[in-house]
Amino acid sequence: MDKAEHTREIAELTRLLAELPEEKCAVRAVATGLVGEPVGVLDSLRENDVAIVADDLAQESRQFRVPARAEGDALSKMVWRIVDQKGCPFLYEPEKTRGQKLIDLVRENKADAVITLQMKFCDPDEFDYPIYKAELEAAGIPLLYLEVEQQMDSFGQIGTRIQSLAEMLL
Repeated sequence: MDKAEHTREIAELTRLLAELPEEKCAVRAVATGLVGEPVGVLDSLRENDVAIVADDLAQESRQFRVPARAEGDALSKMVWRIVDQKGCPFLYEPEKTRGQKLIDLVRENKADAVITLQMKFCDPDEFDYPIYKAELEAAGIPLLYLEVEQQMDSFGQIGTRIQSLAEMLL
């Protein structure tokens, strides 16, 4: 697709999205983890009037959090996007800034809570959990921990836990 045509289409899409009425929901949450899946979890959020207003998901917004540097060839720009990434459990970061990044996301987006979508057996993500859990608790931010897996077929317990979070925050 031609770059100019693509830019026009994105501008038009942005305009149309801005015209949509603002959706209201009972609970605003920030999601963190590897992916925002499976779909049954998202369905449970919707059924309980919980909206994800921002995310720190590795396969979603976290990929676009750091802009590419202006200098260098394409390969070095890709390398530096990874090197410059902070708050990602899959990359070496002794400072462990993920908790503060989540606190900032909650405040910037006026969220009510953080929902951890913990992929089963994802060790790097699990190692960070106690660190950012303590930081969120110290900041007074509610946190819901949901262990998920790609082949889930039952969402009753997750739905109940999401419902409990929503009721606690209302």
